[in-house]
Amino acid sequence: MNVGKRALLTALAGLVLVAGALAPADAQPPIPIEDRLADVNGVRLHYLVTGKGDPVILLHGYAETSRMWRPLIGELAKTHTVIAPDLRGFDQSSKPDAGYDKKTMAQDVHALAVSLGSMRFRRMPRTSRNLRRSSSRCPCWC
Repeated sequence: MNVGKRALLTALAGLVLVAGALAPADAQPPIPIEDRLADVNGVRLHYLVTGKGDPVILLHGYAETSRMWRPLIGELAKTHTVIAPDLRGFDQSSKPDAGYDKKTMAQDVHALAVSLGSMRFRRMPRTSRNLRRSSSRCPCWC
């Protein structure tokens, strides 16, 4: 075996050993996230759902989708049922001609929550204190 191949194989073996040492011993497999659709308030909403426990609904901002929450969903799903809808007009949700005002989109989200059963929801205001607390754990908060 020539020196170049031996050096390459040695480097590759070292990389495999280092990667194995860096992996946490108690690493859990990722929590599966389901894609679902719901017909509510005259629109079809796509949403992600996973976990068990008190429900948390994560809403995306303008020009984003529910997928922006994927880095945070796994952590929240350990203790909560996490629901992340795509608002009307975004990603896989339907794109009606009207209803893009905040009131109508809030009614869409409320109708989705009601359609998911008798879950009780609590509103958490998006304050600068909450943003600071969350931003250190999730790169999604801008």
